[in-house]
Amino acid sequence: MAQLGKRIVKLDSNMKKGFATMYDQCSEAVKLYLETVDNWDRIDCDQSVQDLMKAIQKICVGHGETNQDMYNIVQGCKNMFLFRQDDGMSTEDYVRDFKSYWDTHEAYKADPAFHPKLAKARLDDIAADADHPTADERSKAKPSLRSRRRLWLVS
Repeated sequence: MAQLGKRIVKLDSNMKKGFATMYDQCSEAVKLYLETVDNWDRIDCDQSVQDLMKAIQKICVGHGETNQDMYNIVQGCKNMFLFRQDDGMSTEDYVRDFKSYWDTHEAYKADPAFHPKLAKARLDDIAADADHPTADERSKAKPSLRSRRRLWLVS
């Protein structure tokens, strides 16, 4: 029975490592989109590899409103980052192909690791939270205000 308990603890540890590894392999654009998924807080808290895989799959090949844009950006990033000049390839061909991958990003108004719609959604979330600071944020702000007031009085 003790052997089974050790195996369960090891499995749990390995699943968390797998979650971290898989998440770290995602591009910044996919990470930003993952954070906007409805159940991201639960997925992140549970560190469920299966749920993370489903969320990534839904982003890249799902039928969401941004799937084609996201798919094109992800494919363009992959092609651009893995693209190299072979021995038989001329410099002109290399430049032409590389520029075509970059043009894909420009066509969707994205950087290789930045997606404007996802960034705007995240900024909107942050701005919505700014109206409701946590107790910790309020306690950190009080000393800052006091020190500013002291500096103002001294000057």
